[in-house]
Amino acid sequence: MLSFIRISLKTRGIIFILFAIVFTGQAQITSKKDQNYVHKSIIFKVAASYAHLQHAEGIADESFNELMDDIKAEEIVKIFPNHTPPSGRFDDHGNPLTDLSRIWEIKYSTDISEQKVINALLNMEVIEYATLRIIHTPFYIPNDSSALQAKQYQLDLIKAWQAWDIHQGDTGIFIGIIDTGTDFLHPDLGNYTINYDDPVDGVDNDNDGYIDNYRGWDLVNNTNNAQTGTPQHGVWVTGIAAASTDNGVGVSGTAFNCRYLPVKVVNDQYIVSHGYEGIVYAADQGCQVINCSWGSKESSGQYGQDIINYATFNCDALVVVAGGNDNNEELFWPASYDNAMGVAASDWYDRKADFSTYNNLIDIIAPGKNIFGTYGLVGGTQPLYRTVNGTSFSAPVVAGVAAITRSYYPGLSALQIAERLRTTANQIDMLQQTVYDTTFLQNDTLIDTITVNNLPYQGKLGAGRVNMLNALTSPFTPAIRVRDMVIDDHNDGLFRPGDTLRISGTFYNYLDTAFNTLITLSSANPNVIVPGSTFNAGTINTLDYAANHNNPFTIRLLSSVGYNERVSLKISYFSNGMALKEEYIMVDVNPDYEHIRFNNIALTVSANSRLGYSDYAPFKRHGLGFSYKNHTNLLSCGGLIAGISMAKVSDNIYGPVQGAYDYDFTPLTYLATDSITDHQYTASGTFTDALAGTNKINIDVKQELMAWNTPGNSNYVILRYTLTNPTASPITNLYTGLFADFDVLNSARNHTGYNTDKKLAYTFKPGFAPYVGMQMLNNLQPYHYAFDNNGNNGSININDGFISIEKYDALHTNRHQAGVFNATGNDVSDMISAGPFTMLTNDTIVLTYAIHAADNLLLLLQSADAAQAKYDGISVQQNISRNPAMEIWPNPAKESTF
Repeated sequence: MLSFIRISLKTRGIIFILFAIVFTGQAQITSKKDQNYVHKSIIFKVAASYAHLQHAEGIADESFNELMDDIKAEEIVKIFPNHTPPSGRFDDHGNPLTDLSRIWEIKYSTDISEQKVINALLNMEVIEYATLRIIHTPFYIPNDSSALQAKQYQLDLIKAWQAWDIHQGDTGIFIGIIDTGTDFLHPDLGNYTINYDDPVDGVDNDNDGYIDNYRGWDLVNNTNNAQTGTPQHGVWVTGIAAASTDNGVGVSGTAFNCRYLPVKVVNDQYIVSHGYEGIVYAADQGCQVINCSWGSKESSGQYGQDIINYATFNCDALVVVAGGNDNNEELFWPASYDNAMGVAASDWYDRKADFSTYNNLIDIIAPGKNIFGTYGLVGGTQPLYRTVNGTSFSAPVVAGVAAITRSYYPGLSALQIAERLRTTANQIDMLQQTVYDTTFLQNDTLIDTITVNNLPYQGKLGAGRVNMLNALTSPFTPAIRVRDMVIDDHNDGLFRPGDTLRISGTFYNYLDTAFNTLITLSSANPNVIVPGSTFNAGTINTLDYAANHNNPFTIRLLSSVGYNERVSLKISYFSNGMALKEEYIMVDVNPDYEHIRFNNIALTVSANSRLGYSDYAPFKRHGLGFSYKNHTNLLSCGGLIAGISMAKVSDNIYGPVQGAYDYDFTPLTYLATDSITDHQYTASGTFTDALAGTNKINIDVKQELMAWNTPGNSNYVILRYTLTNPTASPITNLYTGLFADFDVLNSARNHTGYNTDKKLAYTFKPGFAPYVGMQMLNNLQPYHYAFDNNGNNGSININDGFISIEKYDALHTNRHQAGVFNATGNDVSDMISAGPFTMLTNDTIVLTYAIHAADNLLLLLQSADAAQAKYDGISVQQNISRNPAMEIWPNPAKESTF
């Protein structure tokens, strides 16, 4: 999408080439759980203020190099070694320029998880961000069937023939095809651009870091041979966008005279391993339009956004991206990044294609069903042509139109071209009609009646179906888009029922001057109302803007809003009373977790018992983690655990397979704030182990959160768990405890100790702040198990998977030290538990813990004393309030009373 904001977007899945071949049915895209990202590989960016620490082999920072030693880094390389910082911070229009010279990749060999390495990097001031390397995996079924009777119908729909009568493009406009490569032997694919500055002579004549990149590049093998193998995906994409036109052979490329640059990014396992690097290569080589017919339900975070921004602002290239083939509203990346143009797929009759993804962040739609295009020779002697389906093939239709339009209007920037395509598209999301066609075959059956109904997709097919003739000839109109969006509830940022949200932004006009500009906000969601919905922006000149920060829109969330609900908000634009193209933003509201940010501690507690995040899996880690004095996260995983046997253990912490997690607990009632005063915060919710299946214990749990900001009580939060047996059968031999995998700075150099008197387990990196701890507050004799996560010195090994037998064993075993058996420390975890308990029907057990952080051990121990005193006071008050007839004698009592 081309708007400048993405808010609270959830993503999951894997990246794959977005297409399917016509066969007996739509080809299915499959995935493997371990193919979402490259294992033991981390991408990070050095903070701008520490760029001077970079050198050829890494970063001149002690903490960074210590971490590299601990994870046994095998490679530390710049991803874009030929790039230097931009000469300024902004382009001519105030858009921030991206510095790729500070982006690096680490490959390492230890068993430390990627998330722990990311956490350790983010704990360093020298690091701006760190993320996983997403991979792209194509799965498809080739097809040998013939084409439609009317081949290349898309050219009729987008009025290419009429547009070509006006303008046929310029050979100086290049489309970068970031894909599987091209087929240089195909007589219809000779329209590639040639880099005459670097002839094939074994020398890097143009000094761009690539030797003999005469006609494209293979980034996977780092060679100048962009010839495709199999699959043939890139050959189809190339032909649709830029097949040689008017040559008497085969098919016509949408871009006519405009040329293409093949950039091969697929390895021998058919994984698109260098997609983002391919975008940068094409942008650096002068491609004004870049086509990416691949995507992912996983976001690469700021790294991916950096790449799109670099192409858009540093190089003025328009990135056109396939929107997805899942026939649902899930978001795909990079299509949903700011400044990328996401494309959905339609068919012969302007219906949404039956496979196409649709959502509010799609920018435009183009034909992508039954597209006839080039197919590689693959050693044969005759050119082949095949029919294909997919947003992979609607994207190059748009890329070709963008190239023609850019050639016709050379003074327009990349984003202005995108807006020109949007403002001149044919709106089809409200199309509802019956079409009679006696020439069309569907599944080899002659049909004469076609029903078109796009109403279910209103607002989710972008600005409309691309129209090349309109893009060249229609009068210019304003094109306003929002950027720098700010959404604020003047509270905790969790957007709960009853909250009033204030929404402001900068509204940028890309094309013709907008007069008497009116901007409105609305929503079709019945769970929100929009009491403040209008902004009078006056006149907004071309490439100028207006902002409503002093008069924001407001929306109010009603009590009916669901948990984890995504609210779609429509921004409508009017100039002199004429409606312009609208856009949408999406806001995730009412999350299933609470943030405790009441004192020096920040901790997210999920309704499903997890501490730190609502989910620990990559790409789903919603939450604050656990931090002290606004520092970075100090916790990888934590939560309640309960067991009655080696087979029956319930928890939502690490699971039996390395890198996986258990999902035994599910909410009964979601966490909600009970009260907030000037000095105290409380919240509560309930969950059950219903998801544990046949291994469930049958317990319900109420969890309560408490925090204070009074002197002496600012370094801890209290978590109280009330376990109940709701069944008619007794629960016996029950052990229950709290597990926490703390990571202080570099997790590989942590130690764990235990103070028996205070029932306090603490984790630290020797010589550094902070110390973190976990304490049982009940008047019980607890068990404490300190894990060396890698199994060092006889510890239970949880790095290779944490199975139920190991969990149950740890629940009733003492091991008070970890990390002390290595000279430099180790990656460690803790569990404090109690039992065995017997619970009859409706019996309850209450366990209460404090989570601490402090600058040193002495202060941590003082915090433990304060938490114990606070808990003891709470216990006395609650016991008295629950037994109003109880009398204490003598009065006053001489000893503690419970």
